[in-house]
Amino acid sequence: MAAVFTDDAVFMMPNVPALEGREAWLKFAKAADIAITDLTIDAADIDGRGGLAYARGTYSETFTVGSAAEPTANEGKWVWILRKQADGEWKVIVAISNSSLPLEET
Repeated sequence: MAAVFTDDAVFMMPNVPALEGREAWLKFAKAADIAITDLTIDAADIDGRGGLAYARGTYSETFTVGSAAEPTANEGKWVWILRKQADGEWKVIVAISNSSLPLEET
């Protein structure tokens, strides 16, 4: 999944400071010891002009943290801002996501 992000992408997730750079996101993901076992991403809107675009939608996921016996289910919404690269490929430069579940359930 990391390949869809630029090297300097900014990740804004709930309950943690913004992570700047793909390597910072990968380091965070490894340290958090989260294993996603099911992920569905749905796009509700995609638009853009020139070399910039955005996409927004919803997600649902099931994951385990560390050696937790029970998986956790979550659902939420997301926004990505993308920039067209020199090779014509579109990559995410800003990724924002947050859960739609009440805080005590996440």
